[in-house]
Amino acid sequence: MRDRIPFLFAALLVAALIGVVGVAAFSINNAEEPPQEESYSGVISARVASAVLAVSVSTTASEPLPPLPAEPEAPTEPETTESVEAATTTQAPGATSAPPTTSPADITAPPLVITSPEDGATVTGSVVEFRGTSEREATVASGPFAATMAENGDWSIKLVVQSGYNSTVLTATDLAGNENSVRIVVFYEPPTPTTTKPPSTTTTHTHPATTTTTTTPKPPPSNCPVSGSCSPQWPADSAGARGGEAWRSVVTQYWPAERVQCVVDLIQRESSGNPQARSKTGAYLGLLQHSYWAWNSRARAIDLVDGNGLTAHPYNGAANIAAGAWLANNSSPWWKPWPPTGSIPSCQALGA
Repeated sequence: MRDRIPFLFAALLVAALIGVVGVAAFSINNAEEPPQEESYSGVISARVASAVLAVSVSTTASEPLPPLPAEPEAPTEPETTESVEAATTTQAPGATSAPPTTSPADITAPPLVITSPEDGATVTGSVVEFRGTSEREATVASGPFAATMAENGDWSIKLVVQSGYNSTVLTATDLAGNENSVRIVVFYEPPTPTTTKPPSTTTTHTHPATTTTTTTPKPPPSNCPVSGSCSPQWPADSAGARGGEAWRSVVTQYWPAERVQCVVDLIQRESSGNPQARSKTGAYLGLLQHSYWAWNSRARAIDLVDGNGLTAHPYNGAANIAAGAWLANNSSPWWKPWPPTGSIPSCQALGA
């Protein structure tokens, strides 16, 4: 019996303690929340809330709270090529783009000056050096022969001249193709050939006196209009206007077929077919009106020269036509020695 009393007392004490705790929990719940029906679920709710609060406090006290996630930044759109180009090409309102500038075409002919020899000068040798000045980077030529050019525009060229008057046309051409031509005439008279026997250096003997032999060229025919020319091997044709058509067969022998009609018409215009036609100033001779100071060199160029150094007569129709063909082949354009040809339809057809 005694053994059961303490046990009973202990059981009562535990029951009383449970009752006090339950009332306290219920009272706290009533104090914090609005009045509601007493139920077992309400007590459980209060205990769960306490457990949650305890867990939260324990977490705060023992370790730091995890950081809140950072707010994502607003995405930015990548700058596109179009927007960059638009930004660089946008102009202020009212602004206009300047039109592209172009350099004007070069149509100015290069300068050309002959410094030596002077026009009309008499030269002492058969090889003459012509000198002058022109534009830098231009080319200077006499027909197919090009001059030597210095960096400062000085040029020089050596040409062979014949007895009598010699004429040449020097042409300067710049990089744009513009041309400037100058004609120059020089006169060359070969020295008289002499034969001299040197005196003896020995005083013990006598010798014949020194002798000099002079060769006199044959005089040209009286009607020769060019000094030092006019070989009887190619005499002058009789005077008289025959018309250009009368010379067609001769023209055909020396000129290309496509130019024959144009040349026949040129003869008609220049001389009316008269082989002894001469300009009023006396400077131009024959069917195609060759200049008298250039005739010797042109006749020699086609080998119309005899053993005495005399050239064909400029009034010889065939020689005049043949020399014209040589001149055309060495001119650019070929019709340049006979301007203007634009009034002759047969020459116009050739682009002359």
